[in-house]
Amino acid sequence: MAGRWFWVVVVAALVAAKAPTLVDPPYGDATFYSNQLRLLEEQRLHLDGYRGHPELRPPLFLVATAAARAITGPSRVTNHAMVLLAAIALLVAAHRLALRLGATPRWARFAVVACATAPLFFAQAGLFLTDLPVAAWAAWAWVALLERRLGRFALLGSLAVLTKESAWFLCLPAALFVWRSDGWRPLRLGLALVPGAVLAAWLVVHRLLTGEAMASLHQVMIGPRFLVEALGHSFIALDRLVLWPLALVALVERCEAPIARARRVTALAAATFALCFPAPLARYVLPTLPLVAALAAVGLRRLAAARPRAALVPALAVPLLFVVGWHHLDRGDNGGSLDATLKYRALLDAEREAARALAADGARWVLAHFPMASVVEAPPEDGFLPAPLALDWTGELSREFLCRHDFFVETAVGGVDATPTRAALAALSALTLHRTFGGPEPQLTVRVYRIACR
Repeated sequence: MAGRWFWVVVVAALVAAKAPTLVDPPYGDATFYSNQLRLLEEQRLHLDGYRGHPELRPPLFLVATAAARAITGPSRVTNHAMVLLAAIALLVAAHRLALRLGATPRWARFAVVACATAPLFFAQAGLFLTDLPVAAWAAWAWVALLERRLGRFALLGSLAVLTKESAWFLCLPAALFVWRSDGWRPLRLGLALVPGAVLAAWLVVHRLLTGEAMASLHQVMIGPRFLVEALGHSFIALDRLVLWPLALVALVERCEAPIARARRVTALAAATFALCFPAPLARYVLPTLPLVAALAAVGLRRLAAARPRAALVPALAVPLLFVVGWHHLDRGDNGGSLDATLKYRALLDAEREAARALAADGARWVLAHFPMASVVEAPPEDGFLPAPLALDWTGELSREFLCRHDFFVETAVGGVDATPTRAALAALSALTLHRTFGGPEPQLTVRVYRIACR
């Protein structure tokens, strides 16, 4: 009975906390997912309709969302609700993982609370992105592996890579686990590698449709130059910095060989994610959170067996620290995304206010970069404007191009350096700061300039 009430409280609290975000416009990269969802709803199985697009996301989550919208109608609420369902599924998987790794039912709940309160998880639960859905699929695939259900692992892992490519990080640790458990049995080893084969098949399809196995946009966002940042997100971000020491307690505990093997390979999978997917944004490492949290729950169980009262300190302090981090942890990802904490909502509000002000000021032709460019040209469904404004993306610096616009919009996030555009307009004496929105921190500020060329 206590376990049932625990889940009622956790799910109810999460849904209540995220309810305000169900009607949020898409933030940042979520605009690309919203656009591709509409493309999928329009083209369905007409493959020619996808040709010529610069990039296509793995289809599973978008197909599932489109199926839900076929029932509810086009709605941002449906989009967000699908992510919220994935969040709940991840929490259940984290609990199951902790049990499989040797936590007692009581201490397995710590894995749930740690995941639910982690700033990265809590922020992503309100965003229409695939990082949380892929984390849920990956966690359930890992549960299947530890339960020695390799066919189920192959299926769930395949669904994970068809949600986001990063889920391939499961394959090599899974194969190692099977080899150490069963020896050289090609069929079972092959099942562990099936998700990688499915990913390869998707990349072939992507190449046939777009001309590239991996979109150019993504090629510049993944690679060895981002390894240090990816490792930082994997080990020294707030949630990992707190959870990894508890996980190490679980790794050094003496226990039966199968359990010890499961713990070591789980830690290996979490630790090597950055090598498999070296990319700069914090949200990319979300699939490893339930693995590390489950190990931390085992570590707490061991501490509680030795010193029950002492174990209560991290059990209570960790979620409290995480909740404080929702708003006060400063994350800007070097000019990139803010969505590792709830700070993204402040910028989202500023973007929406800026877009509405541009419309009210009678903007004829706007010059902007990402993310404001996606905001200005978004359709009414996204909730920014009743109708999109005429827009050009920054890039060209010729006088003719710059002077055809009447407003220029700049933000400090998005990974785009707008300095050349601003400098070129200033050199023409054509730029005047019109209004600012958001703040006070630079990464939360949207600046709207009026352009008037002489």
